[in-house]
Amino acid sequence: MVNFSQSRLKKYNFRFNCRDAVWWWLYNIAQYVEEAPNGSEILSEKVSRLFPTDNSEAKPAGECVSIYEYIFVFILIFVLLI
Repeated sequence: MVNFSQSRLKKYNFRFNCRDAVWWWLYNIAQYVEEAPNGSEILSEKVSRLFPTDNSEAKPAGECVSIYEYIFVFILIFVLLI
Protein backbone atom coordinates (compact mmCIF):
# COMPACT_ATOMS: atom_id res chain seq x y z
CA MET A 1 0.00 0.00 0.00
CA VAL A 2 1.26 3.44 -0.86
CA ASN A 3 2.08 5.68 2.06
CA PHE A 4 0.86 9.02 0.72
CA SER A 5 2.42 10.98 3.57
CA GLN A 6 5.89 9.97 2.36
CA SER A 7 5.26 10.08 -1.36
CA ARG A 8 5.71 12.75 -4.00
CA LEU A 9 1.93 13.21 -3.81
CA LYS A 10 2.09 14.57 -0.24
CA LYS A 11 1.18 18.08 -1.40
CA TYR A 12 -2.31 16.87 -2.35
CA ASN A 13 -3.32 15.98 1.25
CA PHE A 14 -5.08 12.72 0.46
CA ARG A 15 -7.64 11.76 3.06
CA PHE A 16 -9.89 8.76 2.82
CA ASN A 17 -12.76 7.84 5.14
CA CYS A 18 -15.99 5.86 5.08
CA ARG A 19 -17.78 8.45 2.97
CA ASP A 20 -15.05 8.03 0.36
CA ALA A 21 -15.59 4.27 0.46
CA VAL A 22 -19.23 4.70 -0.50
CA TRP A 23 -18.36 6.97 -3.42
CA TRP A 24 -15.67 4.55 -4.64
CA TRP A 25 -18.17 1.71 -4.39
CA LEU A 26 -20.71 3.70 -6.42
CA TYR A 27 -18.03 4.58 -8.97
CA ASN A 28 -17.09 0.92 -9.35
CA ILE A 29 -20.72 -0.12 -9.81
CA ALA A 30 -21.10 2.57 -12.50
CA GLN A 31 -17.95 1.37 -14.27
CA TYR A 32 -19.20 -2.21 -14.18
CA VAL A 33 -22.60 -1.18 -15.58
CA GLU A 34 -20.90 0.66 -18.45
CA GLU A 35 -18.22 -1.89 -19.32
CA ALA A 36 -19.64 -5.36 -18.63
CA PRO A 37 -21.96 -7.10 -21.07
CA ASN A 38 -25.46 -6.68 -19.60
CA GLY A 39 -23.81 -4.72 -16.80
CA SER A 40 -27.02 -3.14 -15.57
CA GLU A 41 -28.22 -6.55 -14.41
CA ILE A 42 -25.92 -6.21 -11.39
CA LEU A 43 -28.28 -3.56 -10.01
CA SER A 44 -30.93 -6.20 -9.35
CA GLU A 45 -28.50 -8.57 -7.60
CA LYS A 46 -29.30 -9.17 -3.94
CA VAL A 47 -26.64 -8.39 -1.33
CA SER A 48 -26.51 -8.68 2.44
CA ARG A 49 -25.59 -5.68 4.57
CA LEU A 50 -24.44 -6.87 7.96
CA PHE A 51 -24.38 -3.46 9.67
CA PRO A 52 -27.06 -1.25 8.08
CA THR A 53 -26.38 1.66 10.44
CA ASP A 54 -23.46 2.75 12.59
CA ASN A 55 -25.25 1.76 15.79
CA SER A 56 -27.02 -1.41 14.73
CA GLU A 57 -26.29 -4.93 15.81
CA ALA A 58 -25.04 -7.29 13.14
CA LYS A 59 -27.82 -8.71 11.01
CA PRO A 60 -27.68 -12.33 9.97
CA ALA A 61 -26.34 -12.96 6.49
CA GLY A 62 -29.18 -13.64 4.14
CA GLU A 63 -31.35 -10.60 4.76
CA CYS A 64 -30.79 -9.27 1.27
CA VAL A 65 -31.68 -6.14 -0.65
CA SER A 66 -30.90 -5.27 -4.28
CA ILE A 67 -27.87 -3.13 -5.06
CA TYR A 68 -30.25 -0.61 -6.62
CA GLU A 69 -32.03 -0.22 -3.26
CA TYR A 70 -28.71 0.35 -1.46
CA ILE A 71 -27.71 2.96 -4.00
CA PHE A 72 -30.99 4.75 -3.35
CA VAL A 73 -30.34 4.67 0.42
CA PHE A 74 -26.78 5.97 0.01
CA ILE A 75 -27.99 8.83 -2.16
CA LEU A 76 -30.57 9.77 0.45
CA ILE A 77 -28.02 9.66 3.26
CA PHE A 78 -25.04 11.30 1.60
CA VAL A 79 -26.63 13.74 -0.79
CA LEU A 80 -30.04 14.77 0.47
CA LEU A 81 -29.49 14.65 4.23
CA ILE A 82 -26.09 16.33 4.44
